[in-house]
Amino acid sequence: MSLQLSHARLSQLSWKDIHDLYKLRVDVFVHEQQCPYQEIDDIDPLTDTLHIIGRDDRGMIMGCARLFPDTREHFVQKCLGDVVLDDASDLVQIGRLVTATSARGQGEGRRLLEYACALADAEYPGVLQVITAQVPLEQYYESFGFVRCGDVFDWDGMDHLPMMRRGR
Repeated sequence: MSLQLSHARLSQLSWKDIHDLYKLRVDVFVHEQQCPYQEIDDIDPLTDTLHIIGRDDRGMIMGCARLFPDTREHFVQKCLGDVVLDDASDLVQIGRLVTATSARGQGEGRRLLEYACALADAEYPGVLQVITAQVPLEQYYESFGFVRCGDVFDWDGMDHLPMMRRGR
């Protein structure tokens, strides 16, 4: 399986695509990982939030992520502690990276994140890119150039850590 990757604003997606995107995120984050996080939030519909979509050869959404501009203050508040972000005030956050169970183990998550980083570089050149990574995935994100920039924090029962990558 090789997902076809694209990106769009929420307003550019069909109702079916929005449903499928939310369903995938809820299936993985809320049910599989048992994180009772409010999956539908106020960031998704913002005009500067870009949703990265991975479709299989039938057009089904099998992976997604999102990219949005963030502020230092919001990111530090989200991470509940000390975060060292150089002197950056403007950030771009990559989040909600997820692949369907049937798309895992084939490099599709890596392709999604590569696409997200390249999109961040193109849309926000030179801007610091940040993520909140689940602790077991720290080395995975390091392989993309992300480095830890703060302490581990609990987010809905799962240990996360803030990481950053200098945009190109």
